[in-house]
Amino acid sequence: WKEFSVIRAPYQCLPTGFMDETQIAQAKATIHRSTYLMEYGACFADDSDGFFRRSLIESCVTNQPINTPVSGPVQFACELQGDHRKKYIYGIDPASETDNFAIVVLECYGDHRRIVYSWTINRQELRQRMKNKGQTLERSFYVYCARKIRDLMKIFPTENIVIDSQGGGHTIAETLRDIKELEENEQPLLPYIKGGDDDVFWWEEADKPTDKEAGSHILHIVNFANAKFIYESNHGLRKDFEDKKILLPFFDSVALATSAAHDKIAHREHDTLEDAMMEIEELKDELSTIIHTQTTSGRDKWDTPEVKLPGGKKGRLRKDRYSALLIGNMVARCMINESLRPVYEARGGFAGQKRINSGSDKLYIGPDHITKKMTGIYGKGVVRG
Repeated sequence: WKEFSVIRAPYQCLPTGFMDETQIAQAKATIHRSTYLMEYGACFADDSDGFFRRSLIESCVTNQPINTPVSGPVQFACELQGDHRKKYIYGIDPASETDNFAIVVLECYGDHRRIVYSWTINRQELRQRMKNKGQTLERSFYVYCARKIRDLMKIFPTENIVIDSQGGGHTIAETLRDIKELEENEQPLLPYIKGGDDDVFWWEEADKPTDKEAGSHILHIVNFANAKFIYESNHGLRKDFEDKKILLPFFDSVALATSAAHDKIAHREHDTLEDAMMEIEELKDELSTIIHTQTTSGRDKWDTPEVKLPGGKKGRLRKDRYSALLIGNMVARCMINESLRPVYEARGGFAGQKRINSGSDKLYIGPDHITKKMTGIYGKGVVRG
């Protein structure tokens, strides 16, 4: 199109009384400024001004294939079931009383990671589900969430589950450990066993009380109060977005309509494919609202903007999905660093142990342009005739 016009109709231009002024005032106080301008001002910003730019996030969406160094062009969709031949990492942000319990599933490849699934729930939503089914919530909220994690493990096999220790993290870890909640062929999920001071998961505690217990030691309990962990994980996540090492599934109106049709055919009412797609869209929104500030003591802080809650109280926008992605991606980065560690081999020995050679063998492990120059200079001994 070469000839077109753009007509903006913000709410101020609408007839008086067409929209509820109270609703507009509440939206202005409770949602992010850029979202408010889009919804009520018909004004679309060129980009967000947070730590994770919206343009950067959208550049990692595979609506068009994205080239990767090893895997080649990558384009993928949101999934409800994984592949047992692939590796998955769960990032989990447990809920407090009012927040969401969020799970983000990463599918790991050698040169990139894919966000393939996301799920959230809160206490109010769970009660409503039970009410619609004519059931009562007999078990606790965390028992229900722990069962969801175990059910996901059957379709997204994993050896690494990362949980935020705050807001119920220890409670969900204890529930996953409880043998009373196990079904057939299941075993307790226990905290990771640290291998030593050089373990890639450097934030893990050594000599935990659970180290000698029987079960799967695949839980990584992280603490958001750890300033070093938060700093490295946030900057690492942004670097991965910039390098296209973490990718998002394609999304458009056709894909959304197709997912709804698949859900209808499969008779899915809850936790549908459409729900998973919209959860990832919410994840994008949360990422774009994250702002980076510093406290008076100089400590870095990543959070959402302040909003006004009912009653005039101050609060913040939710960031549950962002937190789940953040900690899951941090573990994935550490696993890649572990695979890239060089293998050191011992060279040399006592006289008489090593065969006599022409002196052409490499004496050092390192860059080729250095080892070539060092070969033949050292390593020769004096032999009595």
